[in-house]
Amino acid sequence: MLLAEPEEHDYALYRFNELWERAVDVKDVHETILNTVKKESPFAFFTPYELYLKFLAEYFRDYLGGRTRLNSENLPQNFKKLSYQEDAVFTAQQMLKSYGGVFISDVVGLGKTYISALLALQLDGRCLIIAPPSLLDENSPGYWPRVFRDFCIPGHKCVSIGKLEEVIDQGVEFYKYVFIDESHRFKSDSTQRYEHLTRICQGKGVILVSATPYNNTLDDVYSQLKLFQPPRNSTIPGLRNLEAFFDRLRNRLKGLHRLDAAALALASGR
Repeated sequence: MLLAEPEEHDYALYRFNELWERAVDVKDVHETILNTVKKESPFAFFTPYELYLKFLAEYFRDYLGGRTRLNSENLPQNFKKLSYQEDAVFTAQQMLKSYGGVFISDVVGLGKTYISALLALQLDGRCLIIAPPSLLDENSPGYWPRVFRDFCIPGHKCVSIGKLEEVIDQGVEFYKYVFIDESHRFKSDSTQRYEHLTRICQGKGVILVSATPYNNTLDDVYSQLKLFQPPRNSTIPGLRNLEAFFDRLRNRLKGLHRLDAAALALASGR
């Protein structure tokens, strides 16, 4: 198994030992199967630890040896490309390919706009950037128009979140990807602005840029997910029905709130 850093090996070994300690003995139930595996199968010569490493290698294949080099031809002259930014771009590419959308949610100050521009440089279609008016100043360093221009992103367009209807009127079929800055602003799916955004995002790769995708309630995340995932036919593994999943979470939280209220009343002697 290829592990790039000593810490990765140490963590994999730690997790293996932790899981092995909790393993369930199935020898009595599956004696015949175990004998076959031990004596006749190709796995007879591998230890459990080696099989575990093989599993990790297959599961994380794209993140280990299969990474392609990022396109760095048009980077700004003074731009310092950092390893965590490259990792974020590579992961975002995988998420876009698998699920049609991705959250870029680094905390304030880690360069989400620059990560987005570096990601856009790897994509093969025109990009529409939707952002608050305060972040669309053509001449301000770090703002969307300036950054995308500095990275020489072809065929992109930056628009204000207040002009979504105009964008629809002008046509959105030209764009393959939509970048939405401060995507947490679209936490309510009952507004006309959200409906416009849904139309714009339909059939496109969606990049949600926000340091706080979860702000107040579960619906903050759910509303943003629905911009690139059908709520009842999701492609997220194990979460085919997002609507039902979030309904269950809401009910569980309601139960917790009731328990908290009861505990508080008991503690106060009421």
